[in-house]
Amino acid sequence: LAGDTIYVGTTGGFIYGLNAARGDIRWRYRSIPPRDQLEQYGYSSINSPLGISDGKLFAFSESGPLQAFSPNAVDVTGPQITSPRPGRSATVSTRPPLTILAYLQDEGSGVNPDTIIMTLRHQDDQGETELPMSTVPWDARNRATYDGWVYNPLRGTIEYTIRPSQPGAPVRNLRAGRYYVKIQVADYRGNFSTLEWSFIADPSVQP
Repeated sequence: LAGDTIYVGTTGGFIYGLNAARGDIRWRYRSIPPRDQLEQYGYSSINSPLGISDGKLFAFSESGPLQAFSPNAVDVTGPQITSPRPGRSATVSTRPPLTILAYLQDEGSGVNPDTIIMTLRHQDDQGETELPMSTVPWDARNRATYDGWVYNPLRGTIEYTIRPSQPGAPVRNLRAGRYYVKIQVADYRGNFSTLEWSFIADPSVQP
C-alpha cells in the first residue's frame, strides 16, 4: 500500500495499481521477459511480494530480472505496435472468418487500454466507407462479433474478428476492395503511437 493505491503482482505476469477505497484499476503493467527469454517465458510471473522504497516500486519476476518503477522515470516513447495481420497489402478472401490482429507492447509505463482506438475503412470503385466498430470486453472475447474489437492483455493483442454467419442466417461476406486498418494507443505517460496498414479482399481467393 502506497498512499491510496494498493499494488498487487499476479502469477499471470501483471502488476496492478488499485484504488484502495474502490478497487478500480488505476494502472496495470504487463511484465515482459528479457528478449532472449521470450520463447521460454511467454510472460513473467510475479510470485514474490512487491516492495516500495523511496517512492519506487520493486517487483521480482519469475524470469529473473528485478524491475523498478518510479513516477519520475524517463519515458518518452509510445507503445510498440507490431506484427499486423493480415500482412501489409496482403490479399484475403471475402468469405469469413477473418481476424485482424496486431501486438501491443510498452516496456516503459505500460500500455493504457483506455486509450486504444481501432478503425477500419473500406475502399472500392464506389468510394470509401468507415465501418462501425465498438469495444468488446476481453472476458466476452468468445462473443466478439462483426462490429467489435477486443484487447487481450495476456497476449498483448488487439483483435477484430469477422465471423461466418450462423446457420440459417444470410451469408455475410466482406465487400471486395481495399481495407485500411488504423490502431492508436498510448502508454500511461501519454506517449501515443499509431500504426496504419491495408489489405485487399478478393472474392476469387479461397478462404
